[in-house]
Amino acid sequence: MTSPTARNLALHVEEAELALNQAQRAVSRIQGRLDQEATRLNRYENEAHLYPRHVSAKRIGTARERLSTWRERLQDAEALCAARQVVTYAARLNCGAASGALAAPAYTAISSQQLSDETWVISKPVPLSAERADDLVKAWKRTRGALVTPGLRGTFTFITPDRVIKLRPVAGPTPTEGDVLRAALTTYGLPSYQGGEGGTSFVMVPLNGSSRGDAWTSPRLLIASGERADRPVAEHDEPWSAHLYDADGEYVDEVYVAEPSEGIAEEAADCAAFIAAWLDVYSFLDVPN
Repeated sequence: MTSPTARNLALHVEEAELALNQAQRAVSRIQGRLDQEATRLNRYENEAHLYPRHVSAKRIGTARERLSTWRERLQDAEALCAARQVVTYAARLNCGAASGALAAPAYTAISSQQLSDETWVISKPVPLSAERADDLVKAWKRTRGALVTPGLRGTFTFITPDRVIKLRPVAGPTPTEGDVLRAALTTYGLPSYQGGEGGTSFVMVPLNGSSRGDAWTSPRLLIASGERADRPVAEHDEPWSAHLYDADGEYVDEVYVAEPSEGIAEEAADCAAFIAAWLDVYSFLDVPN
């Protein structure tokens, strides 16, 4: 019998998958309009020599504006889609851990076997596809005397008197709230890194350079929900805010606070769009180095 917790998590997965499908359809629809506008602009440019100069200039100018608008819409839609992909993956992992199902695309298994009272031999990690991992779980569930325990973040443990096998998702732990934001930032071509200091955690966006080192040594934006960015996706309960720091790590100013939104994916997409637009004019700001 399915537990109430498992049913609630399964419902959450369905909602996340529906939202993801809607985002994917939106990206496809906008891409189609963008292609149409690109074709229209190309036609206007090819026909420019046939029209009076002022007419062709107006046609081309208007077409370029429309193309630019659809490009911006596509980027925003892709950011939301990327954020929803992380949210959906996190929901699938959480549901799998509660219900005994497997949600990750690949796993590794490590076996610890007891040879004597004081000697255990640990195997090398064995890569398994989701299908093979599911077969492994079913085999141990059918084995008399074996204890099969779903763990946190999509892990499983199989225990017998002389053997312990741990099954872990290759992707690692359940995605965090920071991973949702970073997925959205990536669609705008913005490098970002998870960071932490003094009991706080945050997403770092370097303003000069693109490496993790640059994120610590150049002017940067630190983005957090409250003072955290490393909680599980489902625990995100405060809006994102972005703060500007100089190259020495001195606080400069608050540049963004998220508005209330439908969920973490929408909030992350809005935040990423703002950061991208803000960085477009960053070079004109008087920021201490």
